[in-house]
Amino acid sequence: MSRGREDSFKKEEKSGRKTRRELLEERVTFFCVKDEELLKNLKEEEVELLKEEVKNIFSFLKKERKELSKEEEDLLNYFSLLSRNEDGIDIKEEVKNCFREIKRENVKEKLKETEEKIKEAEKEGDEKKEEELIKKFRDYSRELQAL
Repeated sequence: MSRGREDSFKKEEKSGRKTRRELLEERVTFFCVKDEELLKNLKEEEVELLKEEVKNIFSFLKKERKELSKEEEDLLNYFSLLSRNEDGIDIKEEVKNCFREIKRENVKEKLKETEEKIKEAEKEGDEKKEEELIKKFRDYSRELQAL
């Protein structure tokens, strides 16, 4: 997990407000805890987009991991007890959409981090670094448009 993502999760916890990304991750986690088949069919690249605690819970549920931390255990219990009325929706499609949106949020974070680095490079007068970062920024912009 990038340093920026870790920091953003800590800010979420302190403020008590959940970001769009966190809400999407919770939705995915809820569905996967409730549906073992859905969990088994997740792609590794999708799982890598999630917070570390969720990855650990998924590994535990797949029996790839023997135990959870107290925080992870509490989180699993929370999702196990949570009930939502999800009648009439295609859960697989919903999870797919959530992952697409999580990817979008991930690229937006990269764009923001790259923008900050470009500003730093400008201040330092490092034109080569600035050009490389601008190229990276354009690549992320294209990636975001493609999602």
